[in-house]
Amino acid sequence: MEFLKDYKTMTGEEQVKFLVELNEFVNEKLPRLKTQGDAWGATDRRDVEQGLRLLGAFPFARDFVGKAFRYGDFKARVARLDVYVEKAKQAVSAGVAVRDSNGKAYAFVPALQQQFRRRGRPTREEAYAKSMAATIDDAESKRQQAIARLLDIEIVTNQMLRERNNAELAVLREQKRQEEAKVNPSLFSGESRDNAVTEYRNNDPSESRSNDPSPAQPTTIPPTIESLSEARLHLDQVRFLLSPELQQRVDTVRELRNKASVAAETAKAMALKGEKPEAVEPYAKQAAEATEQYEQIYDAVDNELGTVHYRLLNDGDYKEKFAQRFHVKDFTAILKQLKPYYEKVKSPEFEVRMKALIEQESPEYVARMKAEREKKEEVEGLLRYLRRKDKQATDARVQGAETKYKRLVELLGKDMAEDYRPLVDFIIDENKKLHEAEQKASQESKKATKQPKAEKK
Repeated sequence: MEFLKDYKTMTGEEQVKFLVELNEFVNEKLPRLKTQGDAWGATDRRDVEQGLRLLGAFPFARDFVGKAFRYGDFKARVARLDVYVEKAKQAVSAGVAVRDSNGKAYAFVPALQQQFRRRGRPTREEAYAKSMAATIDDAESKRQQAIARLLDIEIVTNQMLRERNNAELAVLREQKRQEEAKVNPSLFSGESRDNAVTEYRNNDPSESRSNDPSPAQPTTIPPTIESLSEARLHLDQVRFLLSPELQQRVDTVRELRNKASVAAETAKAMALKGEKPEAVEPYAKQAAEATEQYEQIYDAVDNELGTVHYRLLNDGDYKEKFAQRFHVKDFTAILKQLKPYYEKVKSPEFEVRMKALIEQESPEYVARMKAEREKKEEVEGLLRYLRRKDKQATDARVQGAETKYKRLVELLGKDMAEDYRPLVDFIIDENKKLHEAEQKASQESKKATKQPKAEKK
């Protein structure tokens, strides 16, 4: 079967459509399926197939879904669907579901129009700009409301507020940053990605300008293993641990962020000026796409650093090479700094992938693969000899075929080699026919030489 697109890579509109279908399955169809008992019909089967296809949008469910379609045992798998549904809810609710001091869950859905209350009737331009802003935010609001319905929790939203002063805004920004850091630790261990990327790029000497009258930029210090012991990591401090391909992608982050920022500001300005939605849409889409691209880079960085942490703990050969490369003796600080990345990416699928990777790069595995490759090549050579039809079945060829077959038995085992015994028997039969033909030709030759001479008249 072909899986749906990964939920994380869906556009906002695709996620809304997906969540509506998932909500219908979870809250309407699944409860009925769990009470069907033996009364199982074609409609029930179609509903389970739909639910499985929806769950296939999450990597953690794909093995379960793939086996269900392979074996067709949909009825037997209904009881296990709750487990994957709950994991799906957790995956889609990140950043939306919140809890109050009593532990009650809510879905925070920002109001579409976040205009501050002011005295007097709004102007025509303000009213139109307000409607344009609502259009831009509508898809995200719909997505968040769909998640709330899926989780079956109460929705709370921000109300019309007086305009806050700068001090209040600063406090709110700091509170939001701290909350986000707790819920979803950033790539830079407590520092926002925005600040880390900005500092990293600002410290890049390649971007300095000789005619810039501003103070000189700080000198960039090459990253070292020792820098990983610091409390706050920047992108440039972990870049050297990444693969060359990902390092190149990391270097595009600033450009993507600038692109997203410019496009978003353009869309906002156009909306406030009263531009038509179809004119604003391309810029909003460009901002979303650029944001998605650099977020994917962050995810890839998290995955690679999580891999480094796992292998330093579980792969002795990798750890030894790492120590030699970076002259490391004590891994305590490194493992501590890399652990948050591992915590973000760990899963049963990640564990299986890591074990396979370690095995495939181990000396024993490499040696085994080499031996199997050499064995395969030798077997193919032996079979080519036995299958040749352009060689006469001489006694020497029969002897060679028997020798080759004995080697096949050694390489493949008696039972498997038995499949190729007919090739040897064919050569032996051809050899017998050759001898019979030679013997017949010899007899005819002798018979011809013994014919009596004709009598004289």
